[in-house]
Amino acid sequence: MAYEVLEAYCIPKKSNETTQSGDDVLHLTPHFAAVIDGAGSWSGRLDGLTSGRFAALAVAKALESLAPTATLPEAAAQLGQALAQALAGAKLEGELLRPPTCVAAIYSVARREIWLVGDCQALVLGRHHQTNLPTDERATAFRQALLRALLLAGRTTADLQSADPSWHLLRPLFEAAPAYQNHPTDPLGYGAFDGRPIPEQHLQVIPVGQDVQEIVLASDGYPVLCPTLEASEAALWALAERDPLMIGDYAGCRAFPLSGGSFDDRTYLRLRLT
Repeated sequence: MAYEVLEAYCIPKKSNETTQSGDDVLHLTPHFAAVIDGAGSWSGRLDGLTSGRFAALAVAKALESLAPTATLPEAAAQLGQALAQALAGAKLEGELLRPPTCVAAIYSVARREIWLVGDCQALVLGRHHQTNLPTDERATAFRQALLRALLLAGRTTADLQSADPSWHLLRPLFEAAPAYQNHPTDPLGYGAFDGRPIPEQHLQVIPVGQDVQEIVLASDGYPVLCPTLEASEAALWALAERDPLMIGDYAGCRAFPLSGGSFDDRTYLRLRLT
């Protein structure tokens, strides 16, 4: 391989889960290194898996047959088609309220490029790269305003952690948001792997120069992405202590749970390029 794995970490958000039960997938081939984040789902399963994990695993498997010199648009088309084929042959249990979806950060060895589809993130020469989803930004702003108001009115942080009132108000948005997914013209449109074509404006390519010795790829489970796993984990748990509701400088759609663990699955991959 033309890269060396310095640090690799993939763990689900709940502390009592195994790495097989989360929606994040870390996948390495001789030609590609990928962090793939399956979209969370609260309904339905495909072949016994959550829809997000099913989508992430299908995209990971398709990477193995991707031409080493493929461009990002070519890769997006092939990976999306592979997901569509996997979905067509999957056994559905229950009802899916959102389409099986995943996003990814992928390093192409041959092209020396990082590809971002959706809100996974990368760190190159100290510069952070991430595209936030417009619908998540709006949900976060609403949730932040609501929970801050409730705190001012006398509710406690622990109360809001155990029963977040924003969830029931935001759930219709989360269920409807896929209408914006891979939309070519709507201002709230964004890119994701869901079996449909991804418009090129939703595909981000980050060139990696010959002077770059290390890169970091990660899912959005790290609000603060640092050059090392230890530093990223330390920043995460410092945030959990400082702002367990996630309504401050690093606001999000979910709080840290009272029962332990983090607010989301998290995957971290640090590579030395050789």
